[in-house]
Amino acid sequence: VEHLSFQTDAKFILAIETGGVFQRLQSHKFWQTSNCILVSMAGVPTRATRRFIRKLSDECKIPVYAFVDCDPYGISNIYRTLKVGSGNAAHINQFFCVPNVKYLGLTPQDIIDFDLQKATHPLAEGDMKRAFDALKNDPFFQSQKPWKDAIDLLMKMQKRAEQQALGDSVRALLASKGIPSVAAEGFQAPGVVVSYTEDADIQSGKKFLGQGLQIAAGVPLQCDEPADFRTFRIGLFGLEK
Repeated sequence: VEHLSFQTDAKFILAIETGGVFQRLQSHKFWQTSNCILVSMAGVPTRATRRFIRKLSDECKIPVYAFVDCDPYGISNIYRTLKVGSGNAAHINQFFCVPNVKYLGLTPQDIIDFDLQKATHPLAEGDMKRAFDALKNDPFFQSQKPWKDAIDLLMKMQKRAEQQALGDSVRALLASKGIPSVAAEGFQAPGVVVSYTEDADIQSGKKFLGQGLQIAAGVPLQCDEPADFRTFRIGLFGLEK
């Protein structure tokens, strides 16, 4: 990508761990409604992917966010490699890392704070081994206490949470209050919740604003819905760490 130059009015770059989540956000046109650039890392990002993101961010002066699973692989392999580069190529990492990337999504502490135990899965033996190896041998975790503490907490809980966990929990909470989701089962985006409402002040966001929260009015379906059709949209990418 060295011979390329970039121009964009996008507000940020969202680097996504899994192809499934990338495809879901792409199909919902999240890139359009949020004016961003979506990049699928497909697991641990390759040198080409890291270099592309770095050059695009540097040239266009836009921030980068990494949306990964809350597990040892997502944190210690994917996010860590994007941020500081590969441990096997330290001599060239200055060109193949994105130091300004910020972690976006659930943290181990969020599992406790937001009572997401039902949305978690047990850590497998491989997860535990990866976490132990990161704490013992990786200078990144030895020098970054918040991330060391995060891995420690995962091992203590022996739990992990995937990207979809927060969206599933928010939808369940809204449904328990009689507020149904617009998206049918199997078509729900992990980071955006769109729900029906009959309350104009909820649809406009006025009631949320009164509680110190900001949402977005729902997107019209444009398929002959009635004049009183109302939805609202909650973006779950605010858990920026």
